[in-house]
Amino acid sequence: MVSYTTRKIALTVVFALQIAARGQTIELKLWGYAPPARRPVRFSPEATSNPHPIGIYRDGNVVVCFVTREGAVLGTRKQPGLTLHLVTFDRKGQFLGQKTRQTTDWYENGVFVAPDGNLLVRTGTTLRLYSKDADLIAERDLGGEGITVLPSPVSSAFVLTSDRQPHQLDLVSAKDLTPLKTCSYPDYHRVTSVSEHNVLLSLSSPPNDPLLRTVEVHEICGPKQFTYMWNKLPLTATLLDDTHTAITGPNLIVMDRDVTVWADSFKSRHESIEGPIRVGGNGNVVGVPVTRYAGGSDFLDLDAHLRSIRIVVYNSHNGKHIAEVSVHELPKYVFDFAVSPDGKLLTILSDGGLQIIPIGTD
Repeated sequence: MVSYTTRKIALTVVFALQIAARGQTIELKLWGYAPPARRPVRFSPEATSNPHPIGIYRDGNVVVCFVTREGAVLGTRKQPGLTLHLVTFDRKGQFLGQKTRQTTDWYENGVFVAPDGNLLVRTGTTLRLYSKDADLIAERDLGGEGITVLPSPVSSAFVLTSDRQPHQLDLVSAKDLTPLKTCSYPDYHRVTSVSEHNVLLSLSSPPNDPLLRTVEVHEICGPKQFTYMWNKLPLTATLLDDTHTAITGPNLIVMDRDVTVWADSFKSRHESIEGPIRVGGNGNVVGVPVTRYAGGSDFLDLDAHLRSIRIVVYNSHNGKHIAEVSVHELPKYVFDFAVSPDGKLLTILSDGGLQIIPIGTD
């Protein structure tokens, strides 16, 4: 007969293995996180693909940001009483430090870790660049709203794009925020992703064929490299590196220019990729969010309900599955994830819950 002590030890070991398998889950409310006062009518992971609240350093340290409103402060248009919190953990989930910055916007905030370890912090319409030792290197005013920050996981520069007329693209150094290149692009083009030397432009559908979708890959402020076109299917495209592109929607297809390298499909017709695609492992690893919806009716004009999100991580060159992790708590406000530069760590942010999961890339 198994004793109570033996049973207790066995259960403790099993529980410890389960914790190790799923990594750490950190409740950010312990560091001041609180949900916004208003809840969106319908949360969509796709709607949060531009804000970038997670960054991972090369040593595996994780920085996450969130915004709170100071209840005792009377907010104005210029000073709305909003605070951006920057909280850092090591790869095992141990707390390392917390800093705060004032911001003018609930949503236009983000953190970007450059390959050399510098940290780019966006607070509303201001960019600040910090060294590894948290010293301020440079600051840049974005000049108003409508600016998108597009980092490259392998480049020491990033791209700024503007929705204002004329549509402008700036290539900016991640070492000191100095401009490297500036150019404009046509009104019907939208910059959606960036690699080390290229950008991907999404074109508006022509009036005579509204279901036609076209994306072009250009050298940054340079000539067109290649084009992708498809019809009817609700697909999106993201650069993985200068020549590889992920086409996502109901399935995942990775192209090398005009050649299909590998593809993957999902378990259910109710599943598809929706939201940001993140590249890690110096371009060797790609993670995608696979969402599952249920209910809804086109006839009755009823929205489907988000039932689950899982992050699937692949070797970007051959499509080998590296990891698959379910999001513990479905988001209502904020969702993002990141893969570390060495490809061995996955982090997931869902509202105030941060998951830190070791993954294998062998």
